[in-house]
Amino acid sequence: MTYLKTLTERITIAQALLGLILLAAAIMRLGQLGKLPLSPAEAEAALAVWQVWQAGDVTIMPTSPAYFLLTLLLTPVLGFSDATVRLIPALAGLGLVALPWLLKRPLGTIGALTASFFLAISPLAAITARTAGGDALALFALLLLVVGLIRYLEAEETGWLYLIGLALALGLTSAPLFYTGLLALAIATGLARLVETDGGRRTEDGKSIPPSSILRPPSIFTLLAFLGLSSGFLLYLPGLGQSAQLLAAWINQFSLSGTLDALFLPLIVLVRYELPLIVLGLVAMLWLIWQDKPIASYATYWLMGLLVLLLLQRGELSNVPVLLLPGYLLVGSVVSSQYSVASKQYTDGRLLVMVSGSMLLLGLIVVVNVARFTRAVAINPEDLLHLWIAALALAFAATTFFYFWGWDGKTAVQGTLIAILILFGLFQWGTAWWLGHHAANDPRERWVTQATQPNTPQMAELIGEISYQIDRSPSGIRIYSMVDNMALQWYLREFDALTIGSPVLPETPYPLVISPAEMEPAFRSDYFGADFLIQYDGTNASIITDLPLLSGLRWWLFRAGPPKPLSLPDPPNQTERVTLWVQSDLLAGR
Repeated sequence: MTYLKTLTERITIAQALLGLILLAAAIMRLGQLGKLPLSPAEAEAALAVWQVWQAGDVTIMPTSPAYFLLTLLLTPVLGFSDATVRLIPALAGLGLVALPWLLKRPLGTIGALTASFFLAISPLAAITARTAGGDALALFALLLLVVGLIRYLEAEETGWLYLIGLALALGLTSAPLFYTGLLALAIATGLARLVETDGGRRTEDGKSIPPSSILRPPSIFTLLAFLGLSSGFLLYLPGLGQSAQLLAAWINQFSLSGTLDALFLPLIVLVRYELPLIVLGLVAMLWLIWQDKPIASYATYWLMGLLVLLLLQRGELSNVPVLLLPGYLLVGSVVSSQYSVASKQYTDGRLLVMVSGSMLLLGLIVVVNVARFTRAVAINPEDLLHLWIAALALAFAATTFFYFWGWDGKTAVQGTLIAILILFGLFQWGTAWWLGHHAANDPRERWVTQATQPNTPQMAELIGEISYQIDRSPSGIRIYSMVDNMALQWYLREFDALTIGSPVLPETPYPLVISPAEMEPAFRSDYFGADFLIQYDGTNASIITDLPLLSGLRWWLFRAGPPKPLSLPDPPNQTERVTLWVQSDLLAGR
């Protein structure tokens, strides 16, 4: 009891808040991790790990060497499941939320907590952490690299150089988006040296560049870590080539041609899922004009470099989450500045509660009435009552702010900021939970491109039941699949007698045959079949013309609609349906 009392006394309010933020992030990332089926890209990454532990040949190369190695070490303990193969990215996403705390000195304690808070409830950060693959590891490595650089420039301790080396090794073996963030960091460094004269003099004096005698051991450590992560510590040597493929894949993302949809897609995704980043990020950039905050300036340059690269790599949604890192560091810096300045002066706590409560209530009135307007206008287009109420509440909020501004300007800004953070927090939590736990395979979501439907694992369960009825083995039945789909392979991985071949029947009859739905094979005996929708591909759907504004808002606020693309006939090449054929006399007498 004495120890617990002492521990409780040592924990500060800031540390307790960080613990709550990490708890919320853990619930968001680890809860129901295996609820939704793996997408084809996830299944490919998981199958590469699965095949290593099997007796047969390895035919699927790992898409992310770092993810491959870490998951490879994890599966002998936890086994293979949808949740297990997503666990490493989820833990990396949890680590990403904790990293801003290491920047509490330059960012400020409140700024670090704010950055962690928004990363914890970010829909894009959450869905990336709940996706099997190397993207979550790449985001973690990027922020770890930035933390190491900033902390080394502060203290010039050699230990941070090893942390930088580890971040580089992890990032270079994780995913192509790490190269996007790394190049943007280089652009930010160049802009900082060009604009910030103090930083340029420091670099010219040689104080920020360690001598080669200090750099040599961390460089060797970085090389060894890179080789170890790439090759699975010599367990899988072809991984060295796969690490080089990440760079090649990243270079192939650059393109100056493409549709208008592809050009606007990253912006639409940001508006849909990261509205706080758009609103508060723009405010932070304007605030930066008359402020002198090095970390905020560097985050702004990093953000600008990323925006340029997104234009050059149009249509690559995987690069969009990198914007969260500099964006929320910048937002955290702004929030910290407002409270750190006020902490030196007296602030009336009762007035602060009054301002924040009033602005929060008015903000809720605006949001609720805008939401009800989008629902009511579908039934009665002439009903503008809720829109007028929202406009009136917004005008009253502005009047209230200026009233309190005349009383105490700093308290008015602080209270309004608290209300805005609470509103965005509630909205982001709901959106992140919806996207990560319910809609990660819903093609109506802008983030979703290829979605595996629940029919896929259901079909695998049905095949297992048929197999058990035939020979009392849940995975012994012989299957011939004319469909080469990664998600289908993943859910049929336990069937040792699975053969994947071309869309023609083999000479030897198989009890079960899987064919494309549009194909009816000429069987030599009687078969009966059932159709299954296993995948939806939304990459060809138009993001500008397919969705009216009000329908989009109803989907955004209520998850009601939009009708497209699900209610329309399936566009060509956007769905993959299969037919499971079962030999008729197979179950005779069963």
